[in-house]
Order: sequence, then structure tokens, then C-alpha cells
Amino acid sequence: MNQNGKDVMDEIFRKRAAGEITHGQALHELAEWRRAQDRAEAEARRLGQPVPQIRLQAVEEPKAAPQIQSVERTSSVTEDEIFLTSAEAAKLLGYSSEKSFRNAVAAKKIPHYKLMGNQNRFKKSELLALLVRVDPK
Repeated sequence: MNQNGKDVMDEIFRKRAAGEITHGQALHELAEWRRAQDRAEAEARRLGQPVPQIRLQAVEEPKAAPQIQSVERTSSVTEDEIFLTSAEAAKLLGYSSEKSFRNAVAAKKIPHYKLMGNQNRFKKSELLALLVRVDPK
């Protein structure tokens, strides 16, 4: 890139950083500058003159997206952190059918957490506390 091109880019980036122009205006000015360079190159080719190689360089390298790692349950997970589905909770509490368990949940007799999609999750520790409280043993 020639010094003139670097000066043009530096000026556009300075204006953008100072808030004098919007992001869209900066892109427009860069595109206009590039079109002028393309016209100059075409004219030089037509006249048989050497064509300077102009390459725009990124100001910053784009940052890599963070890698998503899978999370597995380990032995360090406490009872408070384990959530159960309706079927698992019904089995833990000894309900003979999942439907009767859902009816008890709807009647708000069993503590639960609502998820999107109208699903329920149950904290294992709360269900065990409920068993201890209800169990006459």
C-alpha cells in the first residue's frame, strides 16, 4: 500500500474513532477510496503503465470465537445442583403414574421450576427434603 492509501485509511479511522462519522459512513468512504484506486489502475493498464499493487490491511486481527466445551456431571456435583425431569422425580417420590405426579405438581404440592416449553424440573435436594418431611418413619 502506498503512503497516500495509508494516510486515507488513517484519516477515516481517526474520524470514526473520534465519532465524527458513523461506521456506515466509514465503510462508504473506504469503498469510495477503493473505487478511485480501481479507476486509477484501469487507466494505468489502458495506458500501458505499471500498476501499483494496493492491498488494504486489517487494523486488527479478528479474535477467534471462544471454544465451547461440553460439561459433564462429575462426583463434585452436590445434591443441590442436580435437577430431575418429571419422570425421574415421580419415580423418586414413589408415584405409580406420571400423570398423578403431574396433577400434584399442577396443584403446587411439589416444588418445581418452570422451563421454556412448559417443562418442569425438580431439585433433587428439595424432593428428598419433602420425602423426609412426609415420611412418618
